Amino acid sequence: MKFGLEKTFAGRKNVLMSVAAILILLMLLFPMYWMLNTSLKTEQEIFRIPPTIWPEIINTKSYSAQLDMGDFNMFRSFGNSFMIAIGAMAISVVLAVPAAYSIAKYRFKGKKAVLMSFLITQMLPVSVLLAPMFIMFRNMNIYNTPLAAMLADATYGIPFSVLILQNFFAAIPKEMEEAAHIDGCNRFTGWQHLSGGIR
Repeated sequence: MKFGLEKTFAGRKNVLMSVAAILILLMLLFPMYWMLNTSLKTEQEIFRIPPTIWPEIINTKSYSAQLDMGDFNMFRSFGNSFMIAIGAMAISVVLAVPAAYSIAKYRFKGKKAVLMSFLITQMLPVSVLLAPMFIMFRNMNIYNTPLAAMLADATYGIPFSVLILQNFFAAIPKEMEEAAHIDGCNRFTGWQHLSGGIR
């Protein structure tokens, strides 16, 4: 009898938990539904009070405007963002990886000052660097070009990448580097050998 009561209680508990999970899911999905619903309404219906649960007239002009070859073309914007992101990433990797490796593995004067300068750049607000970069890009005749956006993004990404990768390279055992030197590698090829060994 006791086992039957426990089984009944567990079954009710599972039902209540399932109902609560469904309600929470509906609450989380409602903003997405409302966004889709609003995108299919006309401008007059969007601002109507009380709001309608489903559009009275299906309006697809906003979607067709994204496919037109104008200033608001969605795919053109995605393409520009993708190109800038890939370019900024390439610049950051090419410059940050050797810098982080040298900071982590070699001793030199001013090492702490270099790390502190990278750390300070992360504390600066973006607005502090906008005016100097604007002046530099204008003087270099690359203002309002994809290259300027790539360099601007890389400027923010390089210090952060150096700080993250420096800790990563510092955790690599020194024996791996010595093994690369025994194999006949110099500093540059040893770094390549070490990177290949990590992969």
